[in-house]
Amino acid sequence: MLVKDLRSIVLHKPMLREMEFTLATERCYGEKLIKFITRSETAALLLRRSLRKLQEQGRICFFIPGQDFHPDDQSTQYLLNIFPQVEKDKDLGKKNADITVVCLYLH
Repeated sequence: MLVKDLRSIVLHKPMLREMEFTLATERCYGEKLIKFITRSETAALLLRRSLRKLQEQGRICFFIPGQDFHPDDQSTQYLLNIFPQVEKDKDLGKKNADITVVCLYLH
């Protein structure tokens, strides 16, 4: 899983542009999972709002907010079944609201 740290980007529009660029670039490289780290809960909410639109457009498969990224969550269980290496992620189970895990595609 690629980790993209967006905490150094203070303004929201540049952060969202960087997120879009990262998704497009990593899709070309064949990356399937990206974990975004944001500087605040507000930034994470804006990022997820944009991801929801991308999901509706079919440009990403799904995403998991950090607070739901734990083994008891149904989406996380699904992710772990497909990508068992995610179980080693240090943020799994910590309910960190500043992270978001994005699945670009499954196969």
